[in-house]
This record gives sequence, structure tokens and C-alpha cells, in this order.
Amino acid sequence: MVRAYANLGFIMNKILSVILCASLFSALSAMEDSNYEFRLASEHDVEGLVSLMNNEACEEHGLVTPPKGFREAYFSAAIKNNELFVIAQGAKEDTKEVIVGYKKLSFLDDDCKREKILKEEIRCLGSESVYSGIITLANNKELQFKESKQEPVSEKTTYIYTGADFTSKKHRGKGLNSRLMKVALRYNKSGIVDDIHKKGNNGLAVVYGITEENGAFNLGGNNDRTCPIVKDFIPFAQEVELDLGCKESDVRSKNVVVSHERYRAFKPSFAQNSDTFEPLPDNFSVEGNGVRLLYPFKHKGNK
Repeated sequence: MVRAYANLGFIMNKILSVILCASLFSALSAMEDSNYEFRLASEHDVEGLVSLMNNEACEEHGLVTPPKGFREAYFSAAIKNNELFVIAQGAKEDTKEVIVGYKKLSFLDDDCKREKILKEEIRCLGSESVYSGIITLANNKELQFKESKQEPVSEKTTYIYTGADFTSKKHRGKGLNSRLMKVALRYNKSGIVDDIHKKGNNGLAVVYGITEENGAFNLGGNNDRTCPIVKDFIPFAQEVELDLGCKESDVRSKNVVVSHERYRAFKPSFAQNSDTFEPLPDNFSVEGNGVRLLYPFKHKGNK
């Protein structure tokens, strides 16, 4: 009997120790997590962004890297256009704030800019797709890819463009890029809803580029950039549809489907010591895909 109580006490101590360790880990993780800030970039972030690119991002395969002499101008232009978002660490401490990640994302409300990106970068205008199908988001977590022929995308579509993004390697695996994506989408939400109201558009699309490094030739694989984008894009598109006046019972579903097209495209590449900001020809660039995901609204012309 004494031995039984001793064993029980030993087991209880072990359980208590595990609980305390888990609680401590959660507390430390929460403290670290609260040390990040996700926001629209401002001009005072340029120095930190250039430093991040010079020291880390320039070594990342698949990432657009401007020539060395144009990096400051590259970030400044994106900031001026309100299309650059950053992850800052140390913002809530007395230490100097450090930029550890960034993302380019914009709502393509300008007709000329939209056509240029769709035609020259994504290459979904006037070209045949190399892949066509659907992606189903089941139970808000599982992705199912299926190849199938899709109807031509309507001209009455509102577009979001998500461009280059980068997170410092030592800060990966924490879901920071997804959180920044949500912040960037939320920032553009009112403009997107207004655009759809104004034009009577019947769908919302997101377009982006990928190379072999981030899944161009590994459909649905672990490195496919499409997977995390879909998981952030669909809930956002549903929020937009709700703001358009659609009933929640019509929008929320266990299985949500978006059309998925890929086009042969090339990552804009630059000679790093060039004195011009002109991308190299295709034969000197990295081959990949331009991707278009389309969320069709349940009710056309919602208002």
C-alpha cells in the first residue's frame, strides 16, 4: 500500500512537472509573439528593409531582388503606393526596432497597372494556361486539388496582387507571414468592397508568381506557395461577400471552392550590379508560373 501511494505521488509529480513546463513554454511563446508588430510600412522602415535584403533576402532563390543600387528606391516606391507591409520586432520594447519580414500586396484598382501585371508578369491575358483546375478548402483546413477545365474568367473581376514576400530564416515557422497577409488584406478591404459595389463585379481574384523553389512544379506540395495563400484568401473573400450583403448561411460552407489557373511565366530577374532597373530577358530569368485564384460570388451584383 505504501509503495502504491509512493508510485502515485511520483506520477502526480511528473504530471505536475509536465504541466508547469508546458505553461512556461506557452507563456514564453506568448511573450515572444507579442514582441512582433504587423503593419503598413512607412518611409522610416526603408533602412531596415534594405538591410534585410542585403544581408538575407538577396540569397533567397525565387525572390525578386532589384539591383543593389535600386533597392532603396524599390522599397520607397512600394511604400509610397501603400503596397508594402512589414513585420517589426522589438516595437514594444526599449530596444531598437528591427524589420524581420515584408510583403508586397495591393488591390489592383488602376486599369493600366492591372493589365500590365496580368499580361507581363502573371501572363494570364492572351496565353493558354499550363494548368487549370479547382482547389477545395474543406473544413477550413484541408486543401484538395483537382484538375479540370474552367470557364474563362469574367472581365467583371476585382484583382488582388501579392508580390514578393520574405521572412528572416530565424523567425520562420511561427505563422508570421500568414499574419502579415491577413493585415495586408484587411488594409485593402474597404477599397475592394467599394470597387465591387461600383463596378458590379461578380468575383474576387488573387494573382501571384511562383518558381520551382515555391511550388511551380510541385502542385500542392509542402513548398507550394499556393497552399498558404488559399487558406488566407478564401476566408477574406468570404468576409468581402458578407460585406456585399450576402447572407452568412449562403457564404459559410464546409467546402469552399476557388478556380485555380497557372501560366508559364518568369520571375523578374536583374543583374545585381546593373546601373538600370530593367529585368533581364526570359532566357536569363527563372522559369515558373503566374497563378490566378478566383473566388466567384454566390450572388452576382451583390449590393
